[in-house]
Amino acid sequence: ITSVAAALNHTLFLDSTGAVHACGDNHRGQLGFSLLEDAYPLPRKIHSLSHHKLICIAASAHYTALAARDAPAVLILLGHAGKHTPFRISLPAPSTDAIIHRFAGASSPASVMAIQATHTRAWVVLAGGTLYVVELGHAGGARALIPRCSGRRRVVRVSA
Repeated sequence: ITSVAAALNHTLFLDSTGAVHACGDNHRGQLGFSLLEDAYPLPRKIHSLSHHKLICIAASAHYTALAARDAPAVLILLGHAGKHTPFRISLPAPSTDAIIHRFAGASSPASVMAIQATHTRAWVVLAGGTLYVVELGHAGGARALIPRCSGRRRVVRVSA
């Protein structure tokens, strides 16, 4: 196990192969398992994510955030607004210009350094120190990535 993320009623484990295992309450689909309302007392692999190259995990009281080094890299939200279907947001490709970023269809994966999940936001730190936030709506919608810190300021870690 290379990383652990714990929330109010669920816990995630990222292993060295990039697989994620989860246990706890799945009443909002935050574990990524198909049966809502079920509790899983022992860690179980989330097979629905096995096609992603997962590199970071974070847990909030009501959802799970995961970053995958796919092409393009994506932020995956599980259980957001009580929906079982994963919500995916493409991360910007690396760019020499800290202000201009390409989103959907990026040609090379972003390098995610850290993610964090709070009740209403998911935070993403990319290599180079750019901080992005995803504002989460209660109706299941999520706004696009919004740059919060770029240019000369560099973020190295995010915590909630």
